[in-house]
Amino acid sequence: MNFKDYWQPYFSRGLKTKNLVSTYIQKRELPTIEMKLNNDVVKATVKFNFVYIRKETSTSKMLLEHYTRIIDGPSDEVYKVSTKVASRIGLNLERQFNSLWNRTLTQLLNKPSKNKSILNLGIYRKDGYGIYDIAEPSELLSQKLMSSGMKQKDLATLAGVDETTLYRHLKGTFEISRDAAVKYAKALGCDPVEILFNNLNVPIWGTTDTLEMSMLDKFSVYASEITSLNETSNYSIAQCPREIYRPDIKAIKIKSDNSVYDNYVAYYYNSTEPVVFEDQMVVVGVKLKNFSDKEIRLRYFIGIYKKNRNGKTIDLHSIDPDAVHVEGVTPDEDFHTFEDVIGMVEQEKIILEDFNPEFVAPVVALVQGKKIYDPIKSEVLKAYDKIYTKNRQDEIKTVEYFKKLKLQAALRGLVADNKDHFDKSDWHDNILAKQVKAFMKTDKRFQSILSQAAYGPAKDEKRIKLQDQVKKLNIELNAEEEKIIQQAADELQDQFPEEANITPEEAASNK
Repeated sequence: MNFKDYWQPYFSRGLKTKNLVSTYIQKRELPTIEMKLNNDVVKATVKFNFVYIRKETSTSKMLLEHYTRIIDGPSDEVYKVSTKVASRIGLNLERQFNSLWNRTLTQLLNKPSKNKSILNLGIYRKDGYGIYDIAEPSELLSQKLMSSGMKQKDLATLAGVDETTLYRHLKGTFEISRDAAVKYAKALGCDPVEILFNNLNVPIWGTTDTLEMSMLDKFSVYASEITSLNETSNYSIAQCPREIYRPDIKAIKIKSDNSVYDNYVAYYYNSTEPVVFEDQMVVVGVKLKNFSDKEIRLRYFIGIYKKNRNGKTIDLHSIDPDAVHVEGVTPDEDFHTFEDVIGMVEQEKIILEDFNPEFVAPVVALVQGKKIYDPIKSEVLKAYDKIYTKNRQDEIKTVEYFKKLKLQAALRGLVADNKDHFDKSDWHDNILAKQVKAFMKTDKRFQSILSQAAYGPAKDEKRIKLQDQVKKLNIELNAEEEKIIQQAADELQDQFPEEANITPEEAASNK
């Protein structure tokens, strides 16, 4: 398979590429991408359209001459040249081109092969690993570099690698090691796995509107009913989280302008679950009659799984909180009691009721696609070390804070156990304050908190109930912590041996 890069029609004499204007700049026209599988190699054809604007001397009119740059051949070679062309036209076009390229390739690999027994993916790269091995690391690194708008030398500097090494990694003549992937990822602001392995893109087979009914051809479509997409015109893909990917994963997209779930993608496995729990989000298949011709066909819905009151069949409730409308409905003595309102709410949630499903599969993930490709993600990952360190430090401080609080509250509980031996007086309050302060004097933060709690007015009813406070913390001390508390209590006892064991009367007589 030969690689070709040519213009159609051929340039007239004196015309140069710098004189041409891309139709993307002129009218936001995207290049076209065609792919087909030749044995186990993908052949790709990419066409970029341009115009040459010239002035006709005789009439002074502006004329447009149309030219097309055609890049044809093995997909890896075509991709490398095409992305360069797209990036020269504009960064936005380069990003859209990558998306269009991936979508076209995924569409090709998810079509049945010639013998109809397997998908094209099964014969693509016979020695590869299916969907995990669609793109080479060199291609992925090139995509990331172009998307960043960074120059090669800048990436090499930031990643701490030699420019020659980076060049060979981009060409595919040097294998990208795990260590190199980590270095590039830090500089580009991405996950290292995105450089070594392609995203797991799966086709979106259908869409649903969770709020409104609609018409498709001559068929009525319920709210939350899933309708299949046209493979040619409406084909779409979604990036599947690696943690949930299985070969039988399926994806649907929510398209509902007024819904909180608009543009979310729901993932589920294409296998009936024998046990489905109450209130699970599920995709169900159920045989229903058409309104128009009464034909019974299998239709699919997304919703919340509920057991019907009869205990034999199921109901399906909407996943969307906006599906319930009770504005202006207020309970009163004569009409719309509280129970009526509850019943109305429950009724409005129901999509289907009292039916036996042909297929039930729990939704394993509900993902907002925009967040996966959020550009902020890249900037945050570039500052990975700084942000991760700060987050961990904050977590450690919080853990230490609670540990100190737990130990000190437990100590206060031990001290409070002896309060019944003393008279309820200012003297007792003063002794108790000194004991606790002796242990906590180095921690000003806790001293401030506990001073308000334990060292307040002498009146007993105003004192914080220390034991109750300990219970609220749900203290469960381990053996080491019990030892610390007991040792601290012993130290306090030793520190105030006489004051802690004499009565107020004895103390007064000693004065």
